[in-house]
Amino acid sequence: MGFTAVKTYLSASMAHVDKGLLEQHGLVALVENEHAIGADGLLQAAFGHIQLSVPAADVAAATAILADSDGPPLPADEDDYVCPQCGSTNISDYGPYMWTIMFPVLFPLLFVRRTACHACRHTWERT
Repeated sequence: MGFTAVKTYLSASMAHVDKGLLEQHGLVALVENEHAIGADGLLQAAFGHIQLSVPAADVAAATAILADSDGPPLPADEDDYVCPQCGSTNISDYGPYMWTIMFPVLFPLLFVRRTACHACRHTWERT
């Protein structure tokens, strides 16, 4: 039984989420290259990305299932995952900086968890 890659990933955890989705639908799936790339990220150039593979006969069904999925569900409080100024979901968290962990008394304001919107450059404090 030959396996064919249906999707590639940068993260092994996301590959396993989709593997579980395919297994819930009764398909056999394998996550390939995760250990080699996990051991040394530079091997990604040699092996390619982490791959989710299924038997060749199930490629069409697996592709359809993965196309219909919206990915893992967001936490219940979805308001934290959109920009309050423009409504964009292209946001990311930042802080605290690693070097400030040694100096919590000197730099207490750097320990606030903040979020930035990449669309409008707005920043806000996450609660």
